[in-house]
Amino acid sequence: MKKANKFFAILMLVILATPMFNSCKKGADDPFISFKSRDGRLTSTWKLTKIDQTESDVTTVSSTSNTVNTTITFDGSTETKTTVTKIGSGNPVTTTTTSVYTFEMTLDKLGVASYKMTVPPNSYTGNGTWAWGSNSKNKDMVTLVFNGNGGFFNKTYNVDQLKSKELILKVNTEETSASANSSDSKKVDCTYTFEKQ
Repeated sequence: MKKANKFFAILMLVILATPMFNSCKKGADDPFISFKSRDGRLTSTWKLTKIDQTESDVTTVSSTSNTVNTTITFDGSTETKTTVTKIGSGNPVTTTTTSVYTFEMTLDKLGVASYKMTVPPNSYTGNGTWAWGSNSKNKDMVTLVFNGNGGFFNKTYNVDQLKSKELILKVNTEETSASANSSDSKKVDCTYTFEKQ
């Protein structure tokens, strides 16, 4: 009888604890179990370590299509931007540029955000705010708004992964516009990876 009561007590504890653990997991790649809340994991200083971005921009004017495809990669210090431009039926032209910089942002518990961007030999800083996105209960999106030089994170991002040491933000946008004899379609897919400092 005592074994049955002990087994029942353990079973009830597991059943009651499971929702608590699952409530911490919001992103597809979040840890299954975390003893820190999503707020507790997000509020920290984060260093940008990786960017994977693709952009496609197709403009049509009087039945002539111009296409610009851009790929951006970043390894924590060097960004490489490759652009392939094709105007009408002409041959595509590829250009590649590189730039060196570092980016860190700090998010505190009161919703205050700050960043430091170093573009050797200069450094830029700025302040702003952060808040959970459209559905603050789910905490699966975060809005970052910065001011100052170099603050390029003024968007709402999907929080794809939020671990104790790693944050992955994604943004996917698609815009179209049209007038009497022209149209424009732009698509951006970007993944930012951060490491806790």
